[in-house]
Amino acid sequence: MICALCLAITMPRTPSIDLRCALSPERASMHVACTVAFVPGDKATDTTTFTLADEMEVPKVRILAPAEIAGEATATKKSSVAHDVTYEVRLPKPLKANQELKLGFDYSSKAPRGFVYLLGTKECLAGGYNTCWFPAVGDSRRMTGKIEFDTPAGFIVKASGKEISAREEGGRRKTNFELGQPIVPTFAAAPFKVIRLPGTVPMTLYLLKDRPVAQEYAEGCSNILGVLTREFGPYPFPDFSIIETPSPESSNELGFSGASFEGFMFADSDSVDDGFNLAYFGHEIGHQWWGNLVQMDGDKGAYMLGEAMAQYGSLQCVDQIGGSVLAARYRSFGYPAYNSMQCGWGALLYGPTDADRPLAHMPPAYDPIYHQLANSKGFLVWDTIARQIGRDRFRKALHAVTSKYAWRSLTFDQFLDEIRAAAGQDVNPILDQWLERKGAPVVSSTWQSRSGGIDLTLRQTAPAYRLRLPVRISFDDGSAIAKVLEFDGESKTFSIPASKRVAAVDVDPNWEVFHSTPERQAEATALKDYSEALFASMRLQEDAETLFKQGLSRVEIPDRFGEAFMLHMGLGNLYRRANRPAEAKEQFEQALRCPVRRPELVPWVLFRLAGTLRAQGDERAAMQAAEDTESALKALPYRLGFESNLANFLHSGH
Repeated sequence: MICALCLAITMPRTPSIDLRCALSPERASMHVACTVAFVPGDKATDTTTFTLADEMEVPKVRILAPAEIAGEATATKKSSVAHDVTYEVRLPKPLKANQELKLGFDYSSKAPRGFVYLLGTKECLAGGYNTCWFPAVGDSRRMTGKIEFDTPAGFIVKASGKEISAREEGGRRKTNFELGQPIVPTFAAAPFKVIRLPGTVPMTLYLLKDRPVAQEYAEGCSNILGVLTREFGPYPFPDFSIIETPSPESSNELGFSGASFEGFMFADSDSVDDGFNLAYFGHEIGHQWWGNLVQMDGDKGAYMLGEAMAQYGSLQCVDQIGGSVLAARYRSFGYPAYNSMQCGWGALLYGPTDADRPLAHMPPAYDPIYHQLANSKGFLVWDTIARQIGRDRFRKALHAVTSKYAWRSLTFDQFLDEIRAAAGQDVNPILDQWLERKGAPVVSSTWQSRSGGIDLTLRQTAPAYRLRLPVRISFDDGSAIAKVLEFDGESKTFSIPASKRVAAVDVDPNWEVFHSTPERQAEATALKDYSEALFASMRLQEDAETLFKQGLSRVEIPDRFGEAFMLHMGLGNLYRRANRPAEAKEQFEQALRCPVRRPELVPWVLFRLAGTLRAQGDERAAMQAAEDTESALKALPYRLGFESNLANFLHSGH
C-alpha cells in the first residue's frame, strides 16, 4: 500500500467539530460558526495551523481551551495550494505535548462558486474533499461531532453523517446531523423532491424535479452494491443516496459531473436525465470504499488507491451485470455514454507524451491529466494484476484492506503488502512492471500452419513484461478454442496442436491484458500533438490554443488516424468554453469536413456545433445541426449519453 500490519495499531484522535451553517440562498452566501477540538501533536508547540478554502473569508478565531490561554487570536495566512489556504495561529504560551486545543471560528463565504461548491438561489452544496468550507486541522479533513444547518423552510438538507432532527420555525428550517464516524463534512440543500426506496441497502433520491426514474435507479444501484460488496467487502454505510446537482453549473463551472462522499453522491442533471449509466454509477459508488471508507496516507500511489480502484469496481460491475461484450468495449474503446478517454485507447495516448508517468508516482496534487490517467490506464492495470495473481486472491486482499483500515488511512506500500500477503507467491515482479514503469508492453504476433497445428510467435518490445495473454484460435468450420500463454521475453514461439484447419489467430481479442500493438502505437504517435494540446487545455494552460494550431500545421497526408479531425474538435471545444462562438463554429465545421473521423465523436461535434449556432442566434442552422446529430446517433449501435439533452434542444427550438 511481507507482513500485514497489526490491528492493534492505534488511530490518531480525530478532531471533533460542532458547527452551525446558516445558508442564505437569496444572497448566494453562507455564514459558519463552529468549534473544533483537536490535539496539535506529540510535541510542545506555541503555534497551530488550519486549512480553509479561499472561497471563505479570513475567519475570526478564539482560543476556547485550555483555559489558561483562552482569548482572542489572529489567523495569519501562511501558504496556499490551489484554493486551500493554510492559516497559522500563534498561542499565548506553548501547548504541552498531546494536549487538546479547542478553537472557535466565525466567518462567511466570499465567493459563491468553486470546485464542487455552489451557493445558488436554487441549490447550495459543498464537497468537503474538494472545497474546504470548514476549518480542517491536522493532515486529514475527517471529523466527528455534529453540524446544524439553518436554511429557508422550503430547503431540504442532505449532509454527511446521520440526520438526528429537523424542525421548522419562523420561515426557517433547522436540520441537525451527527458525525459518528470520522468523515469529511459535505452537504447539499435545495427544495428537493425526495424519493425513498427500501432494500438491503435503503436508497434515497434527492431530485431537483419530478422524474419517473426511481425504479431504474433503485435496481441499478442495488445491482452495483451487490457486485462491489462481493469485490470490496461489506458496504460501510447504513444507506445510499443520489443527490442531483444542476447542469451546466456542475460540469462547466464546478468542475464535476459526479462526486462521491460517505453514504451518498452528487450527480448532475445531465447524468440523471440520460438514465442509469452502469459504468458511471459503478465508479462513483466504488468511492464509498476507496476514498471514503479508506484513504491514502502519503503521496505515493494516491490516484491508484482512489480513482483507479473505484474505476476497477466500475469495470467489475460492467462485466458482471452488463456482460463480457460491454466489458471488452469498456477496456478497449470505452463504455458507451461514458468518458471516451477512460479506456485503453485513452491510456495509450499518454505514451508518446511527456505527461506519461509510472502509476505509483503520479504527482500527488490534483491534476486533471493524472486523474484521467488513473481512470484510463490505472483501472486496467488493476484488472490485469487481478487476472495475473488470481481474481479470488486479489479480492481477498481488497477485503483485508477495507476491514483493517476502515475509517483510517494507509500507505500505498501497506496496500501492496496486503496484495503480496493474499497472493501466496512472489508478485513483486508483476507489481513492479505495472506500477513502477510508464508506458505499456507493445505486443505483436505472427503464425503459420504446420502439420498437426500451428506455430505462434509472440513478440514484445524491451524491457519485456511478464504476461499471461489469452489467445483465440478460430477454425474454418466456425469453431474456436481459447488458450492462455505465459510470455516473459522479447520473443517466444508456441507450438499449438490443432486437428482442423486454422482460419485466424487473435491475441487477447477482448483486451483483457493492458498492452499496445504496433498499430495502436502508430495511432498514439500520430495523435501526439492532439494529446499534448488536450492535456494543456485540461490544465487551462494559456498555450493550449497555440498547441492545437501547431498540431494542425503538422498534420501529415494521408491522415490515417484522423488527427486533423481531433485537433479541430479540440480547438472548437476550447473556443466554446472561452465563449468565442464564431471561432468555435469554424473549427467544428472544419472537423466535420475531415475525411477521417472517429464515428462516436461525430455526434458530439454536431451537437456542439448546434449549440454554438444557437448562441449566435442562427436558430435555423442550429436546428439542422441538431437533426443531423440525431441521425448520426441513430447510425451508432450504442448510446452516447446526451440523447435527452438533444431531445430537449430539439423541443426548445420548436
